Amino acid sequence: MPEPLTQEPESPLRSEALPRLLEEIGRLLETPAAPAIFYAEFLQRVMSAVQVAGGAIWTRSADGHFDLEHAINWRALRLEAAADGITCHGQILQVASQRERALWVPPHSGSKIVGDNGHAANRSDHGLLLAPVIVEKQVIGLLEVWLHPIPDAPQRRDMARLLTELSGFLAAYHHKRQCQSLVNQQHLWLQLDTFVRQIHGSLDPQMVAQWIAQE
Repeated sequence: MPEPLTQEPESPLRSEALPRLLEEIGRLLETPAAPAIFYAEFLQRVMSAVQVAGGAIWTRSADGHFDLEHAINWRALRLEAAADGITCHGQILQVASQRERALWVPPHSGSKIVGDNGHAANRSDHGLLLAPVIVEKQVIGLLEVWLHPIPDAPQRRDMARLLTELSGFLAAYHHKRQCQSLVNQQHLWLQLDTFVRQIHGSLDPQMVAQWIAQE
């Protein structure tokens, strides 16, 4: 009697779309896009090239917590349905930020994942995959996607590698903004220095008053 045919699980990675995805994000990185626009377009491009149920970009604040910069299909996780869903997910973010590699969290799991300030658990029906965004050996953000149905182990490893590569673009964007901030700050100090020199270089009280009024 012939055995029933088993269908191979569909990979969430669309291999034909990946080169175009990396090229498009590279071009996006070269634009002067503000963070809100950059994160939205970045995540939209990822979603269009990879078969995932949703995704999010998080940035780390000065107090160590994570701020949600942009998300697509956040409601699919239904974390609000569980009393501790949001809190447990927040602890997953903390656990992921302590790693240099992507973190896979199966649906309805987390009994062995414990953060410093509480229980880290996935209360959703989706699998979570989180990749750290690392700048100068510091985790400054996270790239997260949620998957349903759950891919097999080899597909998850491929997805983890892709997310790690994509997180490098987010790190590059953060570094670019840091450099631009320093350039702007230096330009401001040069303007201030020129202004102070003009004031101290003049002995004419009327001219000094005129410069102050103009500034």
